[in-house]
Amino acid sequence: MKFYLSTRPARGLPGARIALLLLIVFLLMVSSVSAATLADRTTNIIADTADAPVVPVDNPPNPFGSWFITNEQGELVGGQQMADAGAQWAQIALSWSALEPVEGSYSWGQADARLGAVTASGLQAIVMISDNPFWAADTGCGPIREEKLPAFAAFLTALTSRYSNIRYWQLYNEPDNGNAVDYAWLGGCWGRTHPNHADGAGGAAYANMLSYAYPAIKAGNGNAQVLLGALAYDNWYNPTTNPNGPFDSLFLDELMLAGGGSYFDIGNFHYFPAWSWAWDTQDRYTNGIYGKANYLRNQLNRLSAQTNTAPKPIVCTEVGMPVNETLASSSGQRIHPNRVAVPGKAISTPDEVARYVIQAHARALYFGMPFILWFEAVDEPGLALNYGLMRADLTPREAYRSYMTLATELAGVTSVTARRDLPEYFEAYDFEVNGVTKTLQWTLDGAKHNKVCEVSEPGGMLRVIENFDQESFIIDGGVRDLDGVADGVVTISIGESPKYCEPATTTNTYLPYALQAAP
Repeated sequence: MKFYLSTRPARGLPGARIALLLLIVFLLMVSSVSAATLADRTTNIIADTADAPVVPVDNPPNPFGSWFITNEQGELVGGQQMADAGAQWAQIALSWSALEPVEGSYSWGQADARLGAVTASGLQAIVMISDNPFWAADTGCGPIREEKLPAFAAFLTALTSRYSNIRYWQLYNEPDNGNAVDYAWLGGCWGRTHPNHADGAGGAAYANMLSYAYPAIKAGNGNAQVLLGALAYDNWYNPTTNPNGPFDSLFLDELMLAGGGSYFDIGNFHYFPAWSWAWDTQDRYTNGIYGKANYLRNQLNRLSAQTNTAPKPIVCTEVGMPVNETLASSSGQRIHPNRVAVPGKAISTPDEVARYVIQAHARALYFGMPFILWFEAVDEPGLALNYGLMRADLTPREAYRSYMTLATELAGVTSVTARRDLPEYFEAYDFEVNGVTKTLQWTLDGAKHNKVCEVSEPGGMLRVIENFDQESFIIDGGVRDLDGVADGVVTISIGESPKYCEPATTTNTYLPYALQAAP
């Protein structure tokens, strides 16, 4: 959902940088400006930066991560705070236009700063490339001129060779966007069904680009993995039923049938609960993000079988929910077309977002995603809605507390089981973590219901985390055990706010940031 220009290392730039941004946007709109003239304008930013290899980071075993913005110095905003919260992955964007403003001349300053910042935070980068230079394409977000695809390939080989510790690369953001006029800021506009599509757009054009990009990335780093540009995959344009939808429902089929399945390793999509109704299955364990991921997986499997290509794992590189903010006006601000919001109205309460952090990740883990990225770590200047786990001043919201507990409690999870044995008003999952079964549960009807949780032996102890990060211990048969009997299970009350529970002993030490109540 991001849009980047070569002169814009971070969003919401003040003063002269805004003026420079407006100038570049104007130049984008003036087709008569020659590539040579633009090259003259950008030559002064080319620098022969010395090679400064980034210290490698091992691929983390945990699936938790976030989308990050960077500041003017290339620093990862909120990176240390997210690492402290247990995040392992950081998705950032790099601009091809900034890195190769003149064909064949590379300027690595932006990439050195941003990727160095990710490593300094101890996170593993997932890098999204977008923003075509003027000399290579007619639009920053869509098809590259055929004769410039070899130059794109050469750039990708140089990039992935230089940063050989980075394994995961994504080409464009929401490339199924077909409205290259109003939604170029998304970072991808390869869709063709919308009247405002870019010249030469379509899934086949994206597949053709991948046929150059994929071997080029592998040539630079044989261990690299190429993510499909994250698909919005809903809010599809239809001239009758959804004329305001920018996305192309034919994009994935066209891409795969053109042979694109041979040129990416991992399927990728975005999910926001405003569109949950589109993925309802009437089964509490296959709704929402699971439902969308499962539908996409089935489509990819079908198309892979037709084209004799290997099935793909699926990841979600944006899932989020905006927090309750009163917006006096959305003038000059962009509300992502996947987000349904009415300016001036409440979006979601802090508690609702904090609960959804847990629920979305639990469902994605049950699906089996290698990583799930929350959108986003910190509120982003220029967006009308606030999605951050932290505010712009880095003060944490309830959602940050919730995320910290989630990423700490479920670090190293090896298996997930849906608790279909429970009544339908419960949604609950058993997570196996370091040989311990942790149950995460909440109710779906808004009411509170009693539920039993096993302990190691009659009279044993249950560890409970509630209210996002509040830890306590309950003795089987003690005053807080609602059945009052030392029978090997503790009865607790469960409501819509998720609770974790697991058998515990008095020697356990957990979550130093939590409040531990007396048994």
